Amino acid sequence: MENKFKVKSAALTDLPQILAVYERARRFMKANGNESQWGLPSPGKSVWPSEEALVQRINDGTLYLCVTDACLPTEACGAEQDAVCVTDTAGEKIAAVFGHAIGDDPVYRTIFDGSWPEGSEHYGTIHMIASSNIVHGAASYCFDWALKQCNVLRIDTHPNNKPMRSLLEKCGFTYCGKIIFEDVQNEDKLRVAFCKMINI
Repeated sequence: MENKFKVKSAALTDLPQILAVYERARRFMKANGNESQWGLPSPGKSVWPSEEALVQRINDGTLYLCVTDACLPTEACGAEQDAVCVTDTAGEKIAAVFGHAIGDDPVYRTIFDGSWPEGSEHYGTIHMIASSNIVHGAASYCFDWALKQCNVLRIDTHPNNKPMRSLLEKCGFTYCGKIIFEDVQNEDKLRVAFCKMINI
């Protein structure tokens, strides 16, 4: 059966479940050689996205949930499968969490070792996408949904985030160059940037 997704705004009441999805994402990144992108809880180190940043995005209306009516079987959904089975306050299964906004994003104003494509000046961004891993295809659905809101979509990831880089290329994003992500609190601020456009 085809997985069915929908996107909805995140609510403050969803925060515990959202934090669980991001914690799962940090474990996945560490297991795949990318511990420094969002960091891991430890003395003197902060993690990203922080709870404060998530609350701000929820209040701003720029944090979204991708929910689904499909899921891995209950017996397969757990630590063995590196999945986090959580539901939002409406009882819908959370497949992914992401930030999305339309308009100029200061982090993308300076790009080096490359450039943004011509015609991509008016764009949307997708940040902090994290999957609960309960079902396949959620991240791709989020990309498609975000792109339909604005026709031009920018995203960045850590150079070491090989799974995400592979997914972006598979989903038709083009590598554009490098940026510095000043908002992160750890020392590793370099990101690689991608863009996808709808020809209209």
